[in-house]
Amino acid sequence: MAGGAAGGLTAQHVVPPVVTLVLGWIVALGFYFSASDVPTEFLGDSVLPAALLLVAIAGPVALLFAWGEVDLSAFGALPFAGWVYAETSDAGAVVGLVAAAGACLAIGLGLGFLRWATRAPSAVVTLTTGFVLQAVAFKQIGLGGSERIEEGIARGSGVPFLAAFVFTALTVVAAVLLGRPAADARNGEVARPWGPGIIVGYGLSGAAVGTYGAVVAGLDRIVVPSDGSLVLLLVFGAVAIGGVARGNHLIGPIAAVIGALATQLLFHTGLVRNWGSFDTRLLLASLLGVCLLLSHTLHRVLAPR
Repeated sequence: MAGGAAGGLTAQHVVPPVVTLVLGWIVALGFYFSASDVPTEFLGDSVLPAALLLVAIAGPVALLFAWGEVDLSAFGALPFAGWVYAETSDAGAVVGLVAAAGACLAIGLGLGFLRWATRAPSAVVTLTTGFVLQAVAFKQIGLGGSERIEEGIARGSGVPFLAAFVFTALTVVAAVLLGRPAADARNGEVARPWGPGIIVGYGLSGAAVGTYGAVVAGLDRIVVPSDGSLVLLLVFGAVAIGGVARGNHLIGPIAAVIGALATQLLFHTGLVRNWGSFDTRLLLASLLGVCLLLSHTLHRVLAPR
């Protein structure tokens, strides 16, 4: 097993996440408080449930990112999970949640094994999988169609909080127990991920995405075929605001979880201020780019000489 997740902690690991988190929260809070027409119940009714669901995905995705892996499958896995929930929730909301999370867990484990066995680039493997899952969801629901859900999830039920807690805890446990499975390349060799760690990481990410898609479908009580590109932007926005902590895979997920709250606040405030989808995405993408650049620069400046 590789060294512990917290081993070798240096300023190079800590400073970039702290700086980008402060920047992200300044932007998010400044944007929120500058909106004078935000309803008083806005944070509790709109931002918090969505932010907690984003937290559930951000931790596992950030852990994979710290290991040198990029999981882009969520844009197709989210509508797929919603469809699985719609098909199975007649037996109860819990059955639907377990079915959707289980299906995406299995897909994630398969992704991890494929990545480890073939050494194919993670972005290519996960993007291809996302397209396949998206096609399945669109085929089953019908492009432009929808599917009503009888057994939904009651708003205020605490399910988003439970999802955030469970997947954050599992991510921390995985980071501590598995260490860093992505081996460093030496002598010009291609780094080969450590099989069990990578498989577990992708499985955890898949289960989190499946839970997100199922909970959203259950809360809305309807599944509409759409891609998860916006959620993917929010997730990687959270990872970027979290400082993309490389070299320490415990700080990265925890910082991304904190960054997810700021990202969701920023996005929902844009909706309340009647910003168009393009304007809100542009703001998020710009912040993501600045945080990535800042994190990369600080990482290099603080590198041991």
